[in-house]
Amino acid sequence: MVEWTVALSTDTRKGRIIIEDGAFADAESFRDWRSSEHHRKVADRMAEIADWWVGDHHT
Repeated sequence: MVEWTVALSTDTRKGRIIIEDGAFADAESFRDWRSSEHHRKVADRMAEIADWWVGDHHT
């Protein structure tokens, strides 16, 4: 991972929305992170305490 940003959305119509944006060096590093134990633990915890949407994109 080369960059990770966390911020509050400026759109407050649906309450508090947190935006997380991560940048990876390449597709392989992204796949490695997605399949890591750390990612699974965080995703499981977030699923317990929040409603969330995930979108992946590349340029």
